[in-house]
Amino acid sequence: MRGTRFCIVALCSLAGWALLVGTASAQMPVVSPYGVPGAMPPVGPQVVPAGTVLAGPTPLTPIPADQYSDQGEGTAPEYAPLEGFDGQTVYGGLWRVRSDYLYIHREVSDYVAFSRRLFDNVGPVAIDRDSIEFEPENGLRIGVERRIGDRDSIEGVFYGVEDWDFLHAREDPANLLFSELQLELGGPVPGFDQAFIHELEYTSDFYNFELNYWHPLKRKILRTFDVSIMMGLRYTALDEELSYRGRARVYNNVPTLNVIHAEMYTRTENDIYGFQLGWLVTAPLSSTWMMRWDGKVAAGVNFAKQHTRLWEDFTPTIHNEVIRNDVAAVVGDSLVTINWQITCNFTVYVGYQVVFMEGVALAPEQFNPIFSPYRTPRLDHNGFLFMQAAVGGAEIVW
Repeated sequence: MRGTRFCIVALCSLAGWALLVGTASAQMPVVSPYGVPGAMPPVGPQVVPAGTVLAGPTPLTPIPADQYSDQGEGTAPEYAPLEGFDGQTVYGGLWRVRSDYLYIHREVSDYVAFSRRLFDNVGPVAIDRDSIEFEPENGLRIGVERRIGDRDSIEGVFYGVEDWDFLHAREDPANLLFSELQLELGGPVPGFDQAFIHELEYTSDFYNFELNYWHPLKRKILRTFDVSIMMGLRYTALDEELSYRGRARVYNNVPTLNVIHAEMYTRTENDIYGFQLGWLVTAPLSSTWMMRWDGKVAAGVNFAKQHTRLWEDFTPTIHNEVIRNDVAAVVGDSLVTINWQITCNFTVYVGYQVVFMEGVALAPEQFNPIFSPYRTPRLDHNGFLFMQAAVGGAEIVW
């Protein structure tokens, strides 16, 4: 549900951004390929009166060499290239649209133990953080860029992954599974201690939206590398759910008539709003191949929230707690790609990307061993998340 809402927000934001830059660009003078503002080449056959002496084509207006390159005098191009956020040279392009496929793998969290066997609190670990292993998931990224002025550009990007999901179960017919949970006054936790099954289910969603302003530097680095710098706004959302469940036929060494069910459910929400800076370096490998490396780091505020529900049907016990906190957070990513420019308007590429988040609330790290309605709620927002992805995509310029 939340994923659908983020998609709607992203599409509306991109539409509003396109309207904004379209309005701004409508006030810009049109410069024809002939170097004369407002002048456009004639269309269709032209009638020339008899006796008229035809003049040659209007020469192109040269660009000073030191304005766009460091190649020395007399080597300036006949007209200025457009170099967008990816550093590629495209003549006359105003729009750039790209679509990427991401195959993303993510790490879990810091170490947490949930269950043990044979003895309460001292037996060998049955379920812990190492029991969780997310499979790589498919992600999609959409980017739209609009040139403003002669060289600068505005870029909107949205990407994310929905429903990382993992389920792990541990069974023991001898009823020798014990939880790390404990009652406030001591004693076994119904449904979790002397249980015949423990289950751990973990899901995670990740979304990212950016609005960036790119500015290519006029001079090349080491006469080879094109460099662009950027600043922008970034919104990142990370939502997680952790359900830790137990079932038992024994309570305090006494068999029960019915199976006891118990659950500790935790949901965390991270909404990070930040300002970011970034760079892009492009190195030509041949006339149609190039390598690109970009990086962005955002610092901002994480509006973090944690909701936990404790429940067991033997006593019974039902407890809900919600806690919120606004904390500092950092989000960054870096992408390296190899680009093949098939035509001046179409490029394909493959690459590798890493994403990190610092100062987030991860669901497993909210584990509070006190199973009681009177426990003190807490929010652990010191989590660190690392993701890496294989990337493949294409972009078109017009």
